[in-house]
Amino acid sequence: MSKRVTLAAAGFLLMALAMPLTAGAQLVYVLGGPTFPVGDFSDFANTGWFAAGGVTFPVGESGLWAGVEGSYGQNNHDESVLNVTIGDKTNLIGAMAVLGYDIPTASNVQPFIWGGLGLLVHRFSPATGSSDSESNFGYQFGAGLSFGGDESSVHPFIEGRYEGAEVSKFVSVEAGLAFGVGN
Repeated sequence: MSKRVTLAAAGFLLMALAMPLTAGAQLVYVLGGPTFPVGDFSDFANTGWFAAGGVTFPVGESGLWAGVEGSYGQNNHDESVLNVTIGDKTNLIGAMAVLGYDIPTASNVQPFIWGGLGLLVHRFSPATGSSDSESNFGYQFGAGLSFGGDESSVHPFIEGRYEGAEVSKFVSVEAGLAFGVGN
């Protein structure tokens, strides 16, 4: 069952990525950084890492934008916790639709806010034995700063996010690059 959900999410992500490519100007981005588990997830998971990539496109002229994002991250488990074996880990795989807003400024530093909804897969991979996956409704929100003026086609950025689902929640800080394509 979880393989079908994962394949369906991958198909949804590919279709969603193809749709904005027919629009005018877009940003294609990649990012990465450390994750800090919160809630029940922090009871057994250590600090981990997270990487994501996506496509956004403008919605009108007001600074509003929409897009899709795929993500992958990993957190090793704390071996001092009861019933945790050395080498146990959790992989987090996400596919989300995002909506954001670039806050207008007169400088080359552009603040932005965003949120997203979609699918977050929590895959437990024990050191021995077979993996177990759980797919849940996922959500995310964050804020950041993009650097570079309108004349630049490459924009470095930093952001912070909160992302979660029923069994996995984390906070992360990321750095990334956005590449302008299209008009």
